Amino acid sequence: GISVGRWQNTINTWKPSSCNIDQSLVTAMKSCLSHKRIGLYGDSALRSIALAMLKEGGKPKIAISETGKKPTLGFSHKLHINGGEVNMHWSPSVFRNKPSKINIGALAKDDITIIGIGQLDMVNHRHRVTDWFSSMIDLLTDAASVRNGKGLFVMQIHQLNPVKCEPPTNKKEGSPEWLAHLENCRRCSSNDALQAYREALASAVSCVRSKGLANIHLIDTLGITNNTYASMHAEGVSQYDHVIASVEMIMVLGAACMGMRHMSDASGMEEDTCPDYKDGSVSKHVC
Repeated sequence: GISVGRWQNTINTWKPSSCNIDQSLVTAMKSCLSHKRIGLYGDSALRSIALAMLKEGGKPKIAISETGKKPTLGFSHKLHINGGEVNMHWSPSVFRNKPSKINIGALAKDDITIIGIGQLDMVNHRHRVTDWFSSMIDLLTDAASVRNGKGLFVMQIHQLNPVKCEPPTNKKEGSPEWLAHLENCRRCSSNDALQAYREALASAVSCVRSKGLANIHLIDTLGITNNTYASMHAEGVSQYDHVIASVEMIMVLGAACMGMRHMSDASGMEEDTCPDYKDGSVSKHVC
């Protein structure tokens, strides 16, 4: 698939092992977005993909507006691709929001719906993985049901970069609180924590499919981000620049428009099974 390959860093290009990402493929993916309403529900990692879509659609510079001192992190823009539309709904946490509670009307009306939640919950909210798993099943079940058979695409959590953790600006440098903040960020974005949450998300998608909601699909971009080249393009613990986000965008379009399917290697299970996730070592991961 597209997610397996290598970066050709001299030309900032991703080279899949089994196919070529040439202009004809990108054009074919983009053409299916004609007159489509695309809804993205998630965090800053998914917002980077939304911005990449807008750039491809003829809007190279998108300023995220500010209301007072707080940024308005969601946005809606028309694409210059035969009337297409991209709507980014800021919903970064499974504990704070559910798509059905944010805008159930939008979720039902989308032609293409993409959910990407996980990074913020890992690093900031620090719940037990089993609690996150249970909440994610509820969220995805609601979302898939509202879609009424139309595709629901879930972004698997990509590679995180603990070295990008930053100290808090409101704590005294070197104080116990300052040190604890940094340690929590690094621990909760470590590869061990990432593996646990990726397994939980893959399992949640499988559980939803086992309920007969076969319209939900997982998109996994770990191969694109889990390498030295991608780490050089990291702009934060969970964010990457346009070079990386553009390839992730191609994977999203490939899944939504061309039927490319991706299952997580972390799960090791059949797509439509629901494991007893409360048993096993992964439940011991607590941040």
